[in-house]
Amino acid sequence: MRRSTPRERRSAAIETRGVERISVTTYDEAMRIDRLIVRRAAAAMLVLVAATLGCSRSTPPGQGNVTVTDITLGRSVASDDTIVPDARTDSFWLNDTFYVSVATDGAAPSATLLARRAYPDGTVAAEVSKTITPSGPTNTALQAPSPESMWKPGDYKVEVFLDGASVGTRELSTHG
Repeated sequence: MRRSTPRERRSAAIETRGVERISVTTYDEAMRIDRLIVRRAAAAMLVLVAATLGCSRSTPPGQGNVTVTDITLGRSVASDDTIVPDARTDSFWLNDTFYVSVATDGAAPSATLLARRAYPDGTVAAEVSKTITPSGPTNTALQAPSPESMWKPGDYKVEVFLDGASVGTRELSTHG
């Protein structure tokens, strides 16, 4: 049997925050406890870092990675809010129903599309908006108010906004 050295015989102590002084009889035992405390602290830090990185921040309303991919004008819409192919036009009769179909891609908890129709002099004639919650490719149809009461023959502009930022314009004309 081996005799212990003076260093091993010396009493060692470890102090930790919130824990009373722990007395141990050998240096080796003190080192083993030190390593154990360090390992547990490292493990706790790793768990904390993993939990922090694993949590995703929710996107505030109106923000996300949504982009407008197409703007189409027409007289009628399909059930998926796209303009019916043979109804696509930028030339309308005063008694036509005006639709703007906005194709978007991306995801957001909330996004607002707005179509602003303006008279030839730039005065706003009508605005129509819809709040959407896209999660991939989406089409949204926006219908103009009754054209007979506000449109006159001439050239007009439709400007589309996504969350307040202009994303495109289309020219249209009306005939009596």
